[in-house]
Amino acid sequence: MSAAPYMAPSTRNYTRNPEQGVQTPSSGTQIIESIKIISANQPTKSGIVKLKDSDTLTDGASPSFKNWRIQIKDKFLINSRIFNSEQAKIAYIFNRTADITQKYLAPCYRKGPEPFITAIEIVMYLAEILENLFEA
Repeated sequence: MSAAPYMAPSTRNYTRNPEQGVQTPSSGTQIIESIKIISANQPTKSGIVKLKDSDTLTDGASPSFKNWRIQIKDKFLINSRIFNSEQAKIAYIFNRTADITQKYLAPCYRKGPEPFITAIEIVMYLAEILENLFEA
């Protein structure tokens, strides 16, 4: 049977009374309960991995639309807690475009007769434009 590793006593559970000096909890059960309370109130790291933002898509040449789309999908997958609504995804996609690509999106971004409702709509719309642009 191996011995348990040595753990130094915690000073968090000690109370200080100037007349009586330092006092410890009276029983092992009180110590365990104190540790449980302290542990329950400690903030924990959630282990969230935040991917860097995708490159800004301008004309579909650099980065290529294909690579940009992969970056966007990965960002939404890995950071799903952040992008928990379609509106958050739509806003992120619009903000990761610039120049001519953003000009294509602007007429249907939150306005117009048929505004984008999902992030997939935006990506498919850009695919039609940018993939055909480089095929010609």
